[in-house]
Amino acid sequence: MCIRDRRTFKLTSSGREWEAQDLDGKLDQLFQYVTEDFDPMAESMHQPAMRRLLLKMTKRLEVGVWYDVMYLPFLARNAYLAQLDGRGVADEVARLGSSGIGASEDLQRLSWNLVGWVRKRLYLLGIIDLGYDDKGHPVAMRLTQIGARVLGMVEGQSTSTGVGAIGRLIVTADFEVVLFGSGDDADLTHDLDRFADRVKEGAMQQFRLSDKSVHRGLVEGLTLSRMSEILTANARTPVPQNVLQSIRGWADQAGLLTLDDGLIVRSKDPMALAKFVRDAGVRPFVDSTLDAHSVRLKGKTSRSRYRTLFRDLGYLIEVVA
Repeated sequence: MCIRDRRTFKLTSSGREWEAQDLDGKLDQLFQYVTEDFDPMAESMHQPAMRRLLLKMTKRLEVGVWYDVMYLPFLARNAYLAQLDGRGVADEVARLGSSGIGASEDLQRLSWNLVGWVRKRLYLLGIIDLGYDDKGHPVAMRLTQIGARVLGMVEGQSTSTGVGAIGRLIVTADFEVVLFGSGDDADLTHDLDRFADRVKEGAMQQFRLSDKSVHRGLVEGLTLSRMSEILTANARTPVPQNVLQSIRGWADQAGLLTLDDGLIVRSKDPMALAKFVRDAGVRPFVDSTLDAHSVRLKGKTSRSRYRTLFRDLGYLIEVVA
């Protein structure tokens, strides 16, 4: 996000690219951030190394099995203390001197700070689940399927591409989408949330497609072909043709432009294409107008660069074969 002045801001190209990523891609980046992020004025110098030890030990857990919430923090703390001499911690403390970085914590606090990190970071990313007692205190934790993928315990793959996920959706002719839970639906739920409105929670999640939800998905970088693929690859029965046709129609109404390998931009709406061509930011890249529905761009840059440029100008453009 780019702050232009004190009262306005603009989403950057990097921000748009972030939204277009799949769930595993987003989680990998967030996981790297929370693992390496360290505030030296608020945290002890011991915590980064202890977190890495805790994550290494988390890989030994069985997915879905509950463990005492203090089990791994205690193990990580004890392993870290046993390695103090080998890690040269005493030399590091002496080097830091009066820099303001905390170097001392009592043994109990070392563990509790790790628990706090698990609750405020790993739990929020869905890497682990927490179990609470009747007073609302966390007392147990378990590794999730998402966590196993993020930690590299199983091969990362989207479960919303039709691989191992066939038959979880029912798509009706009145634009309702019902998701039957399988225990690992995070990827598919994430994708559906991008272009459909969630209207019901539970063992069976219910979504509704509309022109506004499809427009939202396009704005957030989801392609029209990807929307159709998510529905057709995971449906128990064939997706009604009126649903697929409506999604395409809503995309056209939203002003969707396509860019093919011949650098030709097409639109079913001539008014939308005319507005595109008249744009001062677009005109320098237009080579010629072919007809009311298509224009050819100059071969100055790649299709992906053109897509980024035009999306930054506010146009919904999709690269097609």
